[in-house]
Amino acid sequence: MTSEGGKYNSGCVFNLNRDSGKLKIIKNFEIQNEGKRPCSDLCLANNGKFYGMTREGGLYNLGILFEWDPSTNVYIKKLDFNGTENGSRPMGSLICFSRREQ
Repeated sequence: MTSEGGKYNSGCVFNLNRDSGKLKIIKNFEIQNEGKRPCSDLCLANNGKFYGMTREGGLYNLGILFEWDPSTNVYIKKLDFNGTENGSRPMGSLICFSRREQ
């Protein structure tokens, strides 16, 4: 991910083709609606989806938590950080754990 640049200069998610060495933008962040300035590594969960956070944007402009499904290229905002109930402006990376069968 990049924290700046892309179509709206708010950062983007990209894919690197190992064979050709070319970058392909997968997702441009659209500031308010979908977050701005991603600040973490993407975390691949055991459901095959990636999760990440932005430092700005979202409903309160305090960042968001998002999910991206590479098989369908669907992006979903999962959470708006609001400053009081769940913090604000996240930094660092998520940790994804796999569920163990019981």
